[in-house]
Amino acid sequence: MRYFVLAVLPLMATAASLLGAEHPCWDRNNDLRQNADPDGNLAPGGEYFKCDFSGGYKPKQCSGAECYCVDKSGAKIEKYTRNRWEAQRMVCNCAREESEIVGYGKTVKCDEFGDYHHTQILGSSCFCSDRVSGKSTGTEKDITECQQLETQCVAERSERAAPGSEHPCWDRNNELRQNAGPDGNLPDGGEYKDCDQLGGYKPKQCIGAECYCVDKTGAQIERYTRNRWEAQQMACNCAREESEILGYGKTVKCDDFGDYHHTQQLGDGCFCADRVTGQKTGINSHITKCQQLEVACAADSAQ
Repeated sequence: MRYFVLAVLPLMATAASLLGAEHPCWDRNNDLRQNADPDGNLAPGGEYFKCDFSGGYKPKQCSGAECYCVDKSGAKIEKYTRNRWEAQRMVCNCAREESEIVGYGKTVKCDEFGDYHHTQILGSSCFCSDRVSGKSTGTEKDITECQQLETQCVAERSERAAPGSEHPCWDRNNELRQNAGPDGNLPDGGEYKDCDQLGGYKPKQCIGAECYCVDKTGAQIERYTRNRWEAQQMACNCAREESEILGYGKTVKCDDFGDYHHTQQLGDGCFCADRVTGQKTGINSHITKCQQLEVACAADSAQ
């Protein structure tokens, strides 16, 4: 009996994962979906939570006219709340870290958006930091010279952050904002584009009852369009790559969601691929055995 229990425990753990016990954001959205209309739309003012690829809450969430930072449980961090129209570049990674290290004797300095302050202190030194990652940008000084360093860090940050023609998604949202109400909300049915941290379009966009993949210019890739309620795990990275390599003699295989198909070919070999990144998961075979490998890859992808 003891051996039976030991054998079953991994299966139970896998089942719990599949059921969503470790995916609080997906679970919460599934709860919200119970009150959605047949197209997956929530009641006016209602919004699904933004989830990461593992089903956890993204550090930044938005609802109505505001965006705010949340901890891992999805609880709002009140001090980091901004009007939606001014929160385009808000990422909240610093606010998330701050919520996780409280009580552990560590410190991190965040700006009013919950992003990393331009100047950080670590031990006996201070350094200019990246707004999104908090990592040093290469400029450091002794802690006694932090005040002088701040001026330099501000200048570095301004040079890197200035939006413009290289930030099409931010630019598009600025255009949309011209028709927004005083609270930043767009007319009924309107939604701001989902931008990456450099102002480009994220591969996946959603509006109304559907989500779809887009190329770097923000143009919809029609074949990768799904109902919004079934697109939670849709990442569109494969669809984006496919649009970029078209005509260059390269190929990539995407699934119906614009994510990487579980089995990819490269040269004279084939391999099992990660759905989001397309990278090899460790299982590979000669191209003559790809068909047999597909069964293993499908099982690996389903876990």
